[in-house]
Order: sequence, then structure tokens, then C-alpha cells
Amino acid sequence: MKHFSVFLLAALFPLIFMGCKSEEDSYPPIHYGYNLAFVDENGNDLIEGMQTGLGRNGKPALREKDYSYKLVEPDSKDDFTGPDCIYVESRDGLFTLAIFDALWDGYKYDKKPEVLRRTFVCPYIFGDGEEHSIISHWKYNDGYGSVELIRVTIDGVDARIESG
Repeated sequence: MKHFSVFLLAALFPLIFMGCKSEEDSYPPIHYGYNLAFVDENGNDLIEGMQTGLGRNGKPALREKDYSYKLVEPDSKDDFTGPDCIYVESRDGLFTLAIFDALWDGYKYDKKPEVLRRTFVCPYIFGDGEEHSIISHWKYNDGYGSVELIRVTIDGVDARIESG
């Protein structure tokens, strides 16, 4: 049995090095994230007063029964994960929805999607049960995993982008 173990180890040892290249084969996710504020024509906060629950991190989040959010997956081999919930945060005197998606890139050389499409249903905010389109446009910066939001449209209307 001892000779068999030595033989098995000797046979498997070269396999360890056969599959290795000198480049990294596992990459960190690319995070696409931003906050959306919704105000009416009079400047009233449309998120204020909305019922919330607690997300996994203990912060206020939209209740699952109050909205539907879907990422329309781009034509890519990459694996996207949508948020498990949408958090509600206060920024500059307004309540915002914190939207975060992640791209788990197992295919480093694939073209990265620069436009992400989502459908969002939330009667409290929109006043109806219809699907609304949120399209975000991204620019890849130097270095892996760095993206910058350059444009957002909601139902075809440009949203104002504020940094910070």
C-alpha cells in the first residue's frame, strides 16, 4: 500500500503544474452601484414615508412585497448578481434607493457591458404597477474593476448625476 501511495503522488504531482499559467485566473467582482432619488415636479421626496424593513446588514431596505427589480442580463459570458435587497439611505436631505449589482468576471477577456438595463416596479414611487426602465451607462477606467457612472435614464428621461 505504501508503494501505491508513493506511485499515486508521483503520478499526480506533474498535473499540479500542467494547468498553471503565470496569470491570475480569479478576479474580484466589478461593482456597479449608485443611489437614486425620486422627486416630483414640486421637489417632494417620493421615497419619504415608504414602509421599510431591515436588510441583511441591519439597514433600512425596501420590503420585498413593495417592489420588483430585475437586471436584464447583458449578452455576456460573465455572471451578474443582482442585489438581494434595495437599501434606503438618506443623502443631502433626500431619501435614496441604493442600487448595487456585481459582475463576477470569470472571463477577463470578454467585453464588459457598458450599459445595464433594469426593470423596476414600485407603485409607491411611480403611482402605478407598471414596469419602468432604468438604464445606466458606465465607463471603464484604467485598472481592473474600476467603473464610473456616466449616464442614467429612467423611462427614457435623463437623470441628474451628482458625485459624492
